[in-house]
Amino acid sequence: MNRGVALAVGLAVAVLLLMRAVTPDDPLQGSVTPPAPMQSTAAPRAAPTFPERVPSDCASPYYEPGPGGAMVLKCRPQSAAPAEPDTPSLSSDAPTPGVAHSAARESRPAAEGSVAAERIEGDPVQACDRLAASPYDPTRAAEGVVDDEFDAAAAEQACRQALETAPKEPRILFQLGRALAAQRRFPEAKDVLERAADASHAAAQYALSEIFLDGALGEGYHTRGMALLRRAAVGENAKAQYALGLLHISGAIGAPRNTREAVGWLRQSAMQNYAPAQFALGRMLYMGRGVRADRKAAFRWLEKSAKQNYADAQLALASMYNTGKGAPKDPEQTLYWLRRATDNGHPDAKRYYDQLLRQSGAQADNAKTAPP
Repeated sequence: MNRGVALAVGLAVAVLLLMRAVTPDDPLQGSVTPPAPMQSTAAPRAAPTFPERVPSDCASPYYEPGPGGAMVLKCRPQSAAPAEPDTPSLSSDAPTPGVAHSAARESRPAAEGSVAAERIEGDPVQACDRLAASPYDPTRAAEGVVDDEFDAAAAEQACRQALETAPKEPRILFQLGRALAAQRRFPEAKDVLERAADASHAAAQYALSEIFLDGALGEGYHTRGMALLRRAAVGENAKAQYALGLLHISGAIGAPRNTREAVGWLRQSAMQNYAPAQFALGRMLYMGRGVRADRKAAFRWLEKSAKQNYADAQLALASMYNTGKGAPKDPEQTLYWLRRATDNGHPDAKRYYDQLLRQSGAQADNAKTAPP
């Protein structure tokens, strides 16, 4: 198994560790048997395996999180357009990307060499910022484009023209590198991102660490990738801090297993409003792993994550409201957060929601027929 596969497995294992049950008496009570607070929505499963060879007819392979945090290999055939999500999602002011550590999933890839010949109208620097800024780059000059809405070909065109105006601007270099990596043109992306990373641009350091650690350029980049990941985390990149925290939970690819250090990195990422880190930190606080157990603090972080439509956090809140552990018992809040998780595409939330509705309806019928 190569280093890139090992990294994906390590991050997936960390997520599974975060989602294990706390105690047997924590599930939502009654006839329903949903998970305990902060537990995975799926039954516990072994660490996922990854094929070492990509099928020959796969033009654009990538990994993405499946149910319960397991990593699943996806493949876009040569002629296929990127698939649309199968599940609905609530609107959100902040993006909540998945856990997978893969530069290939930064956007919907366009075909190589698809940059249009015509020049961008107006200011190319502003166009590059508008089309290619990352929501997780604190140096961005625009709101930022989430992964699923990123037009890599148009972004490349704008950013190449922007470099003619600002050839040494790290922000523009990073955004061009992001567009190239999204099109799986990793050698080109490496050359551009290295220029931004050498200028201490944390988002570029993280993007470059993804390319190195995911094995996109082959073996031999592991040491550089880990050094860049840590530099990006020290440089306050939220995604790098989250990834480093998960690696310290799982102990993957040579990262020392250290839950106390993991909590430190997760907390720094969570304080930057990164929803996956807020959920992970809440989970660690609830379990008392690497930090003194504090269910009230766990609830606060889980609520922040849930309000950004992070479905696992929404289900965790529902469970806490149902059991009264870490939050006051509140049937209405239980159903509310189960409904939110269902609308946000959680694989099991609808089943729990429907079962609780049936249970509450049966209790109401029994109350009506009970003798005075």
